[in-house]
Amino acid sequence: MNIIETLTPFIQIILTLIVLALVYVSIKISKYVINHMKRFEYNLTFTYLLSDLIKYTIYIIGIIIIFDIFSIDLKGIFVSLGIAGIAAGFAAKDIISSVLAGFFILLDQSLKVGDVMEVNGTKGIIQKIGFRNTTVMRDDGTIVFIPNSALSKTSYIRFKDKEDVKIILQACIPFEIDLTLFEKEIIENINKNPWVLKTPPSKINSKEIIEEGTVLKIFVWIEDYNKKEEYKLIITNQIHEYIGKKLGE
Repeated sequence: MNIIETLTPFIQIILTLIVLALVYVSIKISKYVINHMKRFEYNLTFTYLLSDLIKYTIYIIGIIIIFDIFSIDLKGIFVSLGIAGIAAGFAAKDIISSVLAGFFILLDQSLKVGDVMEVNGTKGIIQKIGFRNTTVMRDDGTIVFIPNSALSKTSYIRFKDKEDVKIILQACIPFEIDLTLFEKEIIENINKNPWVLKTPPSKINSKEIIEEGTVLKIFVWIEDYNKKEEYKLIITNQIHEYIGKKLGE
């Protein structure tokens, strides 16, 4: 007789709790090791994929052990599920497809953490490449999860490390400020920033007139997409300082 079949319900519960505790501890240890690897600047793409591999492996082993403790036949469950089992099979197919795509991304090195990419109109910086999803942060800070299987079926754009990036800002200029002088002087101030490209040149267009003043759109080109938000804040502060200075005169 199999020793598992002789276990009392109490012992089964105790063993299950032990397995769950071991799973929890193993996940914590793996996270510590992965964070240690990040600190020493290992390849982040490989690090994230390794993290997912360890995590899912631990989960699967834990589930198998728990089912075995309760003498549950997994094969019999899938057979008895019938249509539901078929649906689960299709879901598993998508998961496997995403996992394989994740492996191919790692092997081909077609994408890596920190790259700027665009797929189906979504453009942003790759934050993480896992087994199932690639996490991208868009320009507005929104996080988008893209299934790796989609990346294997859809064309995507990977931008070079330093590309010409356009910053677009809107500013409401009070009626007391001369727009021609504002355009001349603020463009000069913006161009003093060493990271602003001279070609194409920065420019200002009029958008609309509202009760508070004239709304202008400022276009500035930079090189480093990863610092776009930082540079937008700097230019915004320059515009605010200029307006404050002119209104105080």
